[in-house]
Amino acid sequence: MIRDLRPEDLPRVLEINQAARPALGDLDAERLAALVDMSWAIGVEQEGLLVGFVLALQPGQPYSSANYQWLEERFDDHVYVDRIGVAASARGAGLGSRLYEELYRRAGNRRVTCEVNTRPPNEGSIRFHERHGFEGVGTQETEGGKKEVLLMARPAPWPVVIEVPVQWGDMDALGHVNNTVYFRWFESARIALFERIGMDASAPSAVGPILATTTCDFLQPLHYPDHIACGARVSRVGNSSFTMEYGVWRQAAPTDLVARGSGVVVTVDYKTERKVRVPQALRDGIEAL
Repeated sequence: MIRDLRPEDLPRVLEINQAARPALGDLDAERLAALVDMSWAIGVEQEGLLVGFVLALQPGQPYSSANYQWLEERFDDHVYVDRIGVAASARGAGLGSRLYEELYRRAGNRRVTCEVNTRPPNEGSIRFHERHGFEGVGTQETEGGKKEVLLMARPAPWPVVIEVPVQWGDMDALGHVNNTVYFRWFESARIALFERIGMDASAPSAVGPILATTTCDFLQPLHYPDHIACGARVSRVGNSSFTMEYGVWRQAAPTDLVARGSGVVVTVDYKTERKVRVPQALRDGIEAL
């Protein structure tokens, strides 16, 4: 079971942390309590026993960690994982991934950052974070050169986001947003993404995009005067097409999707009306995004 940590959990958290040194930094009860007070403190238990935890900080916290400060200087908005630990008896059951999935849910469309020791080496943690989409963004020495760390970041899940107010006329006879409106939001987010990757959707004499399929899963109803955000990303690039995904959420609740969708975009030569290979420049633009 995933849940927030409680004050009575702290001795067990300290026990798990200290058993995992040097992969996890040394703590005492006082420092742990202070860290929990400024963190999202999430635990996982099995059969009533706490067996894992993650402590993550939002920006602007009074935390003196050199790694947190390094990341604060470079990223305006991120969620920093100070430490994640799983008891030795519970490893191999995917509990670390479950803790991170809950953290991603809370982080919404925000970058998640962390650091991993490279001296002394913690290759297992590097592999774990790479599987979760983290990439290296820098290195630094800490503790007077005794340690070296790799700073890592998992990009925001939706690299392109538009924000739209729900209009009165968007609603149907039942008083909620009509299903067709979601596809207009997808379209607007798709065009915004095209602009970011250098694809011109308005040049009929050139190679451009044609929407081949589109879908939407309606998860929760929306009403006037909701304010929504719609995110877009490319999940796959093929030979002559690429797949897009969309997410819709209320701006006030970015961790809670109200709709999700997908679409396949084909690249077409508008003169011959035949599909063509996705140009390398667009592939580069998608990769950069």
